[in-house]
Amino acid sequence: MTAARAGQAQDDALGAVMFRPLCHFRPFVMDVAGPGDDARVYKVRIAFATSHCFTRKRAPEDRPDVFVDALGDARSFCPERYERSKNIQEVFVWASAGRVFFSDEHRARERRFLVVKSETGCDPLVIPFEAEPARMKGVDVVLHVVSAYPAPHDPRLSQKVYFPTLIAKTARGEIVQRPNPHGRRGRGGRR
Repeated sequence: MTAARAGQAQDDALGAVMFRPLCHFRPFVMDVAGPGDDARVYKVRIAFATSHCFTRKRAPEDRPDVFVDALGDARSFCPERYERSKNIQEVFVWASAGRVFFSDEHRARERRFLVVKSETGCDPLVIPFEAEPARMKGVDVVLHVVSAYPAPHDPRLSQKVYFPTLIAKTARGEIVQRPNPHGRRGRGGRR
């Protein structure tokens, strides 16, 4: 292959990167069964607040043809994040019957949580999201996905909440409290 043809093949491959379908980032609604004796089924809308599920921080060596400017945020396309987030809807369905972690990053700590999904042979996929009561008919809670990125397991991630409890309390406008790190329940109570 000549140098010109090799350069054209590389340009074609990079161009194809930018025209990948993003339909798996469309907002969707899923059902979440209430916790314990709560027989209610909550309607939860998952929406994507940023392009961080398929982009990464821009690096000086990045070529302009992988630049993504979405919502005023200058970033670069990340093939790994894009591929790993293709099943993000299934990850939320999987998480809806389990627990999610409290997040210490960013603002609004009382509303920020993490789904951490382990995958064989890869670092876990971390999906930060914010939860708020819905302001639209037919939906109880809106989860705003902020990002999705591979990261090694963080041993500081230990405080969890049952996902259906998070949804039920958020739908009622309650703040989801972190577990007491000292094992006490209120004044003088022990577990």
